[in-house]
Amino acid sequence: MVGLNGANYRLLKSPLEKEVEVEKCKFIVKPDRVTIKLRKIKGKYSYDNWTDLVPKRRKTEKEKDDPTAGIMDMMKDMYDSGDEATKKAIGEAMLKSRQEKGGMGGM
Repeated sequence: MVGLNGANYRLLKSPLEKEVEVEKCKFIVKPDRVTIKLRKIKGKYSYDNWTDLVPKRRKTEKEKDDPTAGIMDMMKDMYDSGDEATKKAIGEAMLKSRQEKGGMGGM
């Protein structure tokens, strides 16, 4: 969305759990919200039942070995999909965390 209350927004959810008819999807902009409507593709008998917007992700071997890997991936996703204020806040938190780890290791 471009130019909503002076800010630009982008929503990226990929891949979706099921297929959609892109031509029949739409968005509605109101003063206080943006509504996104997705049209499902009809299956053999009827429309598929969606339990989630995106498929559930399986843990990788790295995440199984390192419990903090999932948190780091989540932070990366938040940074990649966030607005400028979110990116700045995450960047400052990561910098502070690195500085504290470096300072503690030198003692």
